Amino acid sequence: MSKIGIIFVSVHHENTLKVLQAMKDEVELDLIPINYVKSADLSQYDYLGFASGVYYNKLSNALMKQKVLI
Repeated sequence: MSKIGIIFVSVHHENTLKVLQAMKDEVELDLIPINYVKSADLSQYDYLGFASGVYYNKLSNALMKQKVLI
């Protein structure tokens, strides 16, 4: 089975996190908050996804400015 990690930003009402937790009930995946990316071992994942709220037709600036190196 493939290992899936989702890097996410969830602010205000935590709606992004609520959606991801509902997904996690159906699919095995790891949730990685944006502030833990630098300490996470991302090489262990077969797939990486990104999630945030949408602000003025764009993803969160915190997510877009993060450099993810594998």
